[in-house]
Amino acid sequence: MNKTLEIKKKTEMNYNWRSLITWGFLGLIFVLIVIMTFMRTPEHIINTLTLISSQLKYYFLAIHIVMILLLGTGIVWKRFRNQIFFVMLFLLSLSSTVVSSIYVVIPNIIFFGVITVLVFLAFVSKKLKFDLENARFLDWIFSSIGLLFGYWYLHWVDAPIALNALLYSPLGGV
Repeated sequence: MNKTLEIKKKTEMNYNWRSLITWGFLGLIFVLIVIMTFMRTPEHIINTLTLISSQLKYYFLAIHIVMILLLGTGIVWKRFRNQIFFVMLFLLSLSSTVVSSIYVVIPNIIFFGVITVLVFLAFVSKKLKFDLENARFLDWIFSSIGLLFGYWYLHWVDAPIALNALLYSPLGGV
């Protein structure tokens, strides 16, 4: 009995160290991404975003339509919600990784590449669950704030705003 308890404690200690190292490594990657982002001027970042948005506007429109369909389907179809939302997250992050790779935006390649792998690993290990019925009030507040501030780019959009936002929003791009 004592041996079993000892083995369990050693396993937990090894897991805690592995977890600490893994999260520390991911934290370091994200700090490096922020540092790399600050190495570019705001004008360079705006020019890059403008170039990508203008060249891929119909692709971004298609991604918007797919995301709206997946989001609506996932909310309505509870039985397959996890799979549908996984496809949505995976598609967005993979698309952003590919577009960033094409335009050689190094911080985004690293960031969205890591996000793609994490989403995939969370889904495969069955740790990715979208149980909206058990969401706390605070979860709804933060998600609403995130949704609201997800439209930061609209001050760049010319009239008609709704159409141009769908065309030029970098969803799935950067």
